[in-house]
Amino acid sequence: MKLPAALCLTLSLLGLPNLGRSETAPLNHAVYTEALKDFRSGKKSSLECLKDSAAAAELHRAAVDDVRERLVDAPDSPLADDVARLISKMDLTTGKLLLSALAEAKATRTTPALTALASDSKSPLAHEAALTLAEVGGAKAVSILAQQVKSDEDLENIVIALSKVSGPGVTDAFIAQIKDTSLANLGRIALIKAAVMRNNQKVTATLCGLISEDSLRLEAQKGILKLGQPGDLPAIREAIAHCNNASTKAALQRFADKLDKATPAEAGSKK
Repeated sequence: MKLPAALCLTLSLLGLPNLGRSETAPLNHAVYTEALKDFRSGKKSSLECLKDSAAAAELHRAAVDDVRERLVDAPDSPLADDVARLISKMDLTTGKLLLSALAEAKATRTTPALTALASDSKSPLAHEAALTLAEVGGAKAVSILAQQVKSDEDLENIVIALSKVSGPGVTDAFIAQIKDTSLANLGRIALIKAAVMRNNQKVTATLCGLISEDSLRLEAQKGILKLGQPGDLPAIREAIAHCNNASTKAALQRFADKLDKATPAEAGSKK
């Protein structure tokens, strides 16, 4: 069973004792524990500690964990915005940990900040920010993630992330991006695979329109066969009429015949 991308990131980072500024020496757990106790009690501010680049690694790690706990308890608090603004100013490891904290908390109010970071191709955190955006929710994550598929190695992780995006306008975003011929084929393939994983039947008509694009034909065919419903028969028949590949044409015809036979029985059951 595959774990969500953001959860994998959280586990991999939190499970290692010698990350970031502590790579050369293990954390002093007594110092870490005392610092975390101070942050939890409010004696010291974890946010202010994170802003202090001179703070010891143990304090920084305790501050991250305190912030994560507070965000889970109150994901819509102003703290989420404060954390989002800090991320690009932190070292890479701490930035990833803070992104994981936002993902775990489902801090939806940070969507604008995450979108900006995920859209910044020069940022080393752009990809992690996009994965976090998918966890937090928002249609903008669809186009950003699709554009980040640069190789077959990226494909599986992006598909999993795309399958998790939620919020208003997500289906429309999927349809628009699948139709976008300026988007690289790998990105469009990722979208089709994710749509199937989401069981998003509303994209079926869009997939029917891709049958004439040879580079996407097989993925579109597989998507139609998985998602197609009797209501999609007009679009499927149109796809059959415009299909030049005999194998795909035959597969879609068999599927259309199957849907056609199922329609009367379904109609009768609804009376």
